[in-house]
Amino acid sequence: MQQSKPHLLQYLLVTLWYAAFGCYSAIFGYTPAADVTLLWPAAGIGYAAMLLYGYRMGVSIALGTLLVQMLAAPVSLVFLPFSILSNVLGTACGYWLSLRAPFQPILGLKVRQGVALLAGGLVAALVGALIGALGLQLAKMIEPAQFGGSWLRWALGDLLGIIAVTPAALLCIGWVQRGGLARAASGPGFAKRPEMLSWLIAVLLLAVAIYQLSLASPTYALAMSFTPVALLCWAALRFQPVYAALANAFFSITVASTAGLGIGGFSPPVNLIETGVLMVFLCAISIVPLLVMGATYETRWYAAEIQRRASSDRLTGLLNRTAFEDVVSAALTVSTPGPCGLALIYLDLDQFKIVNDTAGHLAGDQLVLQLSHVLQSQVEAPEILARLGGDEFGLALSNLSEEQVLARAENIRHVIEAFRFAWQDRVFAVTASMGLAVQRSLQSDFRSLFSSADAACFTAKELGGNRVQLDAAADNVFAERNQAMHWAVRLGEAVDNNRFHLYCQSIVPLSAGLPQGVHFEILLRMQEADGIVAPARFMPAAE
Repeated sequence: MQQSKPHLLQYLLVTLWYAAFGCYSAIFGYTPAADVTLLWPAAGIGYAAMLLYGYRMGVSIALGTLLVQMLAAPVSLVFLPFSILSNVLGTACGYWLSLRAPFQPILGLKVRQGVALLAGGLVAALVGALIGALGLQLAKMIEPAQFGGSWLRWALGDLLGIIAVTPAALLCIGWVQRGGLARAASGPGFAKRPEMLSWLIAVLLLAVAIYQLSLASPTYALAMSFTPVALLCWAALRFQPVYAALANAFFSITVASTAGLGIGGFSPPVNLIETGVLMVFLCAISIVPLLVMGATYETRWYAAEIQRRASSDRLTGLLNRTAFEDVVSAALTVSTPGPCGLALIYLDLDQFKIVNDTAGHLAGDQLVLQLSHVLQSQVEAPEILARLGGDEFGLALSNLSEEQVLARAENIRHVIEAFRFAWQDRVFAVTASMGLAVQRSLQSDFRSLFSSADAACFTAKELGGNRVQLDAAADNVFAERNQAMHWAVRLGEAVDNNRFHLYCQSIVPLSAGLPQGVHFEILLRMQEADGIVAPARFMPAAE
């Protein structure tokens, strides 16, 4: 992934968060039989920081470790360097491995990214624990026979901290960068606030029930120890990934702390086997919700990507014609016909073929792309802009009078006219013809409105281009052009169906003194179902 260079404030924040989690573990994470903490969530903070900012964060990890040793867990000067190196070098090794499968933590993690995180975290825990256990032995804090047990407990504690905290930390950073609560609370298929509140109430009731049962019998409380996993899977399936990851981190840290302190129905582990079994159990139930979260997010991501590709133009990123029709059709159902009803603008570039023929289709694509940016700069919410195909664009406007719509269209036309497209050693001037149709009745649908705007655009082109043409019924020019277009379709059908016939009319002299002979006038007639169509009706369109 691409790291950004951290600022002094970010170094400070990572140091303080690392120290805070480390002090928490030093106070609440020790068990009677352990020489290391049962949980080290600071490892998750350090790993996330290095994933985001690179090896530079080793400075903050070293300072945070030093603060923990000074404030909450004093150690001998012999062990102190090993404590710092175990956290810095272990995290660096895990980060190095994660570079083999780069990822970009934004608002969710896919399964493959989660596996890459887990692999790097496992390496970080194993390497860090090896250095730490070696330091414990050299500082004579453990016997040589205890080396393996200390190394295992240290590694499992770091691994649990990474599993619990790293995804939550990464997603929180992406959550803040993407706009915080307003952005995270929205999204297709995710739970709304009432469901999230219900989930929180269920968590609180479950916590109270487990505590009350632990007072009656620890066996009852242990029997319910798996029930929080169901709530975490609920969160993983329905919540935004950042909320699910935070819930999972809170649960993991809470359970590890209560187990270490021997409360809530738990008994603190008294030997290496019990500690190992407990830590593996905690790691397993912490991973399951994350896997569910990753799979759910990946499914939603692919569904959203398919939807985006199906509804957007590949070149410009604007809505395509199908999506434009759906959005405008939905707007028509709630729009009120009249002076301020919904209006549709059909925009077609003039002489676009010249650019394609003289500079190539790549130049034509670049022209369309640049022009789409120009049009987007002119669009104001809640207006809807789409690329309909080729050099054609559609724009839907609402809550504007006919005069205001005409003014908006004229303004856009002037902006396009002032635009210059440079390609290699050529500069092209661009103009556009625009047809405008306004919703005038409740029966207006997208197809009729679109057809009217298209016909108006055709009329604008026929009149010379670089103009805005309204589809007003009182506009004689538009009415004539629109009628001609309909006749053009009928003429084509008549040709295909052999409904044109030739008639001969004799030419006869009226007096005997004129030249004699046989002469005929050839006349063209069009056959329709209701009879012969008079030539005066279709000849102007045919011409």
